[in-house]
Amino acid sequence: MMVGAAMLLADIAGTGSWTVAIVGLVLVAIVTMKTTRRVRHHQPSSVEALAADVVIALGTRLGPFGTLPQHGLEYWPTKARIIQIDADPKALGLVKKVTVGICGDAGQAAAALTERLGGVELACDATRQQRAATIADEKAAWEAELEEWTHEKDPYSLDMIAEAESEEGNWLHPRQVLRELERALPTEAMVSTDIGNINSVAHSYLRFERPRSLFAPMSFGNCGYSLPTMIGAKVAAPDRPAVAYAGD
Repeated sequence: MMVGAAMLLADIAGTGSWTVAIVGLVLVAIVTMKTTRRVRHHQPSSVEALAADVVIALGTRLGPFGTLPQHGLEYWPTKARIIQIDADPKALGLVKKVTVGICGDAGQAAAALTERLGGVELACDATRQQRAATIADEKAAWEAELEEWTHEKDPYSLDMIAEAESEEGNWLHPRQVLRELERALPTEAMVSTDIGNINSVAHSYLRFERPRSLFAPMSFGNCGYSLPTMIGAKVAAPDRPAVAYAGD
């Protein structure tokens, strides 16, 4: 299931529970069309998305950053049928050819789908446990890779690392810093990231348990985003810790 960012923020409108209900019924990977820009091909959500034979695009225009191949990696199941639901009729089939296009409110459509699927025996029920195990294995593998991935391994980075080792003082690789920041963040923290490398790399090291926690420019590409965004977020939620990742 591909879910638009607006649906993930729908807790205030009271429609977010319908998205969770659908996922509970079919046990699919939720991938926002903004986060797939940064998904590596073996991360859990992307693995499940690539294996899908049907994709429900709920409240998303299916932007090119999450659907087109990048860096030699496929981000999209090429043979999947697409059911796209969006309030904007111009978005239906705009980026990807859809099998079924539904123009309507995403929250209401999610509620109607949940009601229709209730009590129905689904084909995916037979592989539910298998797919849950696959997701768990992929998550564990990804966490293990991140734990060992302390620095970049391209020739330029290795050259810079060798040069830094001959200099005085103590230093940490950016990935080490991001890992330690992840461990130190309070559970209720809100985090904003700037555009560029800090944006793409940092997202692999952030874990959240509640909505409205990550703020990132993503495909908008607006520079200098992090600090003013987090100032605004802190005003809106003064009780929550606020952290801004700034830089490029």
